[in-house]
Amino acid sequence: MSGTIYQVSDLANKRTDFVADARAGGARLRDKDGTSLVMLPESRIEHLEGLQEHFELFLTAERHAASSTPLDVYALGRHAWIRSLPAADVAELADELGQALVAAISDGEKVAVDEIVSDWRLTARQLEDPLRKTVLLGPRELTDFIEVQRPALAPDPNEVITPEGS
Repeated sequence: MSGTIYQVSDLANKRTDFVADARAGGARLRDKDGTSLVMLPESRIEHLEGLQEHFELFLTAERHAASSTPLDVYALGRHAWIRSLPAADVAELADELGQALVAAISDGEKVAVDEIVSDWRLTARQLEDPLRKTVLLGPRELTDFIEVQRPALAPDPNEVITPEGS
């Protein structure tokens, strides 16, 4: 952000400088009553809002993982979807998310954080179903697995098949 602090009266003559500073990362404007206003690119605001939401999830997951009893839906708030994850998975979510948030702040890019949250939400959704949860997390026996034959090659879809005897 530029070190220049513009006054409202500067906007008449320096508006292009103000907008250029805002595009470059941020511009400050001191209002007549002394209030400091900041103009940022919208993408920067969206990035910061996304990080805030993910940071709230990180704090919720850490609190949930550290709790000796599961947190109720009210305590989890909008992140109540993590209630279906086992405690060890919640701790892993918090660890992954914490590291990704640090990287996102450093890199200025939150795509990896979005992917982690999306993957964990999908996992939680699968674990909500008792049957799926049993299949995914239940015990395994050697007899649960069988050897399969290698699949035969599919016929060429462009090959013309003529009936025998024609």
